[in-house]
Amino acid sequence: MSNHAFTAAGDAAEVGIISLDVVGMNSLKRAIDVVDDSGVELLIDTWRAEDGYDPSKGGRPATIQPRTVLALMPLLTIEAKPLHIQQAVNIITDRANNQVLRALGLPQRHETDYTTYKGRQAWYEKVYRAWNKVKDVVDPNPTLTYRKRLTTDKFDYLVSLANPEETRKRYLRLTMFTNALIAASLRLLPEEYRDAWTGDVAVDGTPVLAAKSGNPRDRKPKRSSDPDAGWYIREGDHNGDKAKSAPKKMNWAYEATIVTQTFPARQDYLPQLIVGMAMDKPGHAPADRAMDALQHLIADESVPKGAYIGDHIYYPTSKPEKLQIPLRKAGYKVMGDLVKGQMAYRLPTTVHSSLTAPSASLAGPPAGASPVLCSPPARWIETSITIFSTVAKHSLFK
Repeated sequence: MSNHAFTAAGDAAEVGIISLDVVGMNSLKRAIDVVDDSGVELLIDTWRAEDGYDPSKGGRPATIQPRTVLALMPLLTIEAKPLHIQQAVNIITDRANNQVLRALGLPQRHETDYTTYKGRQAWYEKVYRAWNKVKDVVDPNPTLTYRKRLTTDKFDYLVSLANPEETRKRYLRLTMFTNALIAASLRLLPEEYRDAWTGDVAVDGTPVLAAKSGNPRDRKPKRSSDPDAGWYIREGDHNGDKAKSAPKKMNWAYEATIVTQTFPARQDYLPQLIVGMAMDKPGHAPADRAMDALQHLIADESVPKGAYIGDHIYYPTSKPEKLQIPLRKAGYKVMGDLVKGQMAYRLPTTVHSSLTAPSASLAGPPAGASPVLCSPPARWIETSITIFSTVAKHSLFK
């Protein structure tokens, strides 16, 4: 791609210069619509004020507001590009014509420097600062650094500085932020699709890979550059930190607890979209994370409550007061694995993405539940629209 993809008037250059990958206004409009409808900009402003930020103090207004960088990240997701700061900068400096720049609230191409090395570095710093305004109010571990590998002693010291109440507050903000964007993306769908969903959900955890080098399992000098992730294993509850011996395959990762829609067999053509998400270390309090990912659905009286489907990590392994009881009180019918001797029948393959074992043992569906168990193996999350669901760790935005 040329660094001079546009003329001074902001039009795509035609003679002597190749212009590739111009931002489409339809994709940008979709990203902006999701951000505006989600209300996350107001959430960020509210949380910054709670943390002591006073907009009346300080210097001149920032060139890039949080709304702009919030629109750039889902735009990259829609385009299936890496969610990196540099990719967002490339949109501004290389791929945006004047119409796109106006929609993002940025100067026209003839009004500022988008092309020189100095100018491009300045835009990187502006985008980086704008993203940090968002990240800083939702980062559950603000005392940690991700710029370099910490020594074990330094890591332990920084962890000791963390306030558990502050960590929990920021975690809840992060979950609210993520699910507000997810909910807004779903509202872009046609009404007939949204009305077709009767509230059945499937829940499972999936790894979000972090740095290649994880924290050592002993007291070696250096920790990972993503020190608040954990070891992920496929077996059991996915918590590799508890493994007595190192399995053949372990990944240093976070774990996203994902809630997806699911439909009866007669509606198997419908995409099963993500409707909720929560993040943590692998296998850490999976029932709590499932409830966190479902909380906005439970609180919304307009959302139907159907069958909850999960593997044995959630039911029957979790304590009833953690998952089953609050789910039933909310109106869900709970389905999960059974222990040996209680199996009604066995399914030869996966019935949904949340049932990841080669075979799953289930009781018959509860009365009134959609007959999802009669369907062929369900597709893994097929999204007709792309959602910005990986905002949980800024290590993804390098």
